[in-house]
Formats: sequence, C-alpha cells, structure tokens
Amino acid sequence: RKEREQRLAETKRQLQAVLAQVEATVGIKDVCGEYQYENKKARENLDVGVDEDITGLTDHDLLPADVAAQYRVDDRRVIEAGDTIEIEERVPTPGGTQINRTLKSPFYDADGELTGVCAVSTDITERKKREQRLSRLKTLMSKMEKLADVGAWEYDSKTGEAINTAGTKRIYGLEPEAELTIEEAFEFFHPADRDRLRNRFETCLETGESYEIDVRVVTANGEQKWVTAQGEQVKPQDNNPVIRGYI
Repeated sequence: RKEREQRLAETKRQLQAVLAQVEATVGIKDVCGEYQYENKKARENLDVGVDEDITGLTDHDLLPADVAAQYRVDDRRVIEAGDTIEIEERVPTPGGTQINRTLKSPFYDADGELTGVCAVSTDITERKKREQRLSRLKTLMSKMEKLADVGAWEYDSKTGEAINTAGTKRIYGLEPEAELTIEEAFEFFHPADRDRLRNRFETCLETGESYEIDVRVVTANGEQKWVTAQGEQVKPQDNNPVIRGYI
C-alpha cells in the first residue's frame, strides 16, 4: 500500500510539473462549479498567484458576472450530457481579451462517478486576427477585381489543383462558388484560340517562359468576349512549378 501511495505521489508530481509548463490552460471544477485545480497558465489568466489557494472559489469570485454565467452554462451542458463539448470563447485576462478554443469534458473519480468538469483551453487570438485580416483582404481583392474586370488563377503542377478567384469565374459567366479545374477553364476559350493558349501555358510550365496573349472566351451563357490572358511561372519552396495568371 505504501509503495502504491509513493507511486501515486510521484505520478502526481510529474503530472503537475508537465501541466505547469504547457501553454494551454487546464482546470478542473466540481459539479457545483467550485475550483479544484488550475495549472500555472490558468492562474495567470485569472490573475491569481501560483501558491494562492482558490479551491472552493467559483467563476463568479474571479471573473466578470456575464463571463462567469456563460462558463456555468457551458459546464452544465457537459455535466447533463456527460459528453465533451468544443467552444470558442472570449476570455478577459490581465493582458487583455483573449480568444480561446476550449474543450470541456466530464471528469470522473476512481469509482466512475461524474464529479466535475475538466477544461483545456488554447489561445487562438493571433490565429483569429490573421483570419480576420485575410477575410478583409479577400473582400478588398474581390471588389478590386470587379471594378477592374480582372480575374486571377493559379495552377499547382504537383497536385494538379487549380485555384480561380471570383473575378475569373465572373468572366467565364460562373457563380463565385463554382469549382473549376484547369481543363474546365480551357474549355471556356474559343476553339480557334484554345490550342494556342494551351501551348503557351505548357511552354510556361516546362521552360518558365511567361506569356500574354489576346484570346476569345465563350461564357457559360454563350456570350463571346475578347480577353487578355497572362501566365507566369513561380517556384515555391518545394520547387514544383506553379503557374500564376490573370485574365
């Protein structure tokens, strides 16, 4: 029995040492919402000391009322369903508001009885900011394409994947959500111009020679229009040729 107790104490010490170093916040609350354990990162976010005893306190003791109330709602969902939930939440910290991706799971004791909720949160604030910047840039580019009546595309020779912007699809007479392979894109060009354009595209892919030619497009609704098609080769880090172009 003493050996088991010693092994248990050592395992607990090792676990606490690991949890003290991870960047994620880890916490356990009982079914009444009272804190049972918070790792170092969680305590930093709560603005409490490493050695400060917060056992028995609740979210309402340490957080704004609206945040604490929402935490309690989420905890109750886990307890009542007995299942893990994933949520995205805005968390007030001493350094400002932080956006977390949080997994909340039911916590069981040695007898298999549900005794609380375990929460593991990862800071995704910077990722969300990048996503928002990308979204704004995408909206700006879409508006610029529409004003300039231009579209862009890219073809990856390794994967065979073609990416077309909304402007390119608009020129072809397609909806912005339409999927389009490189072969399907070639089909929109007039039969009398298609082979000439394809040859220039393949030469660009093989030798890196850029091109700019005037060709005809026949749109999805049968309208014929003249366009300028451009293509150039770029080589990403994996050194597989990528053709990037404009129309």
